[in-house]
Amino acid sequence: MRILVAHQRMIYDNLKTVVDAIFAGKGRRFNRRFLTLANHYMFGPVACTPESGWEKGQVENQVGNVREWLFRAYSKSITN
Repeated sequence: MRILVAHQRMIYDNLKTVVDAIFAGKGRRFNRRFLTLANHYMFGPVACTPESGWEKGQVENQVGNVREWLFRAYSKSITN
């Protein structure tokens, strides 16, 4: 038996491939093809407010963490 878990909502910056039009506040018109993708994978897209960097901070912080984990130089130590 396999149980698949999907995120219920995904937060996006206002990419042109995701958002066709930005209205006042949180109002957005999402790209039709992107909505087809979201419906297929069963998640609801949420767009960030323009010029509100604090909304994207959590996502961008995770990118920094991954870069640190992947590209950190490790010193080689020889133990006898």
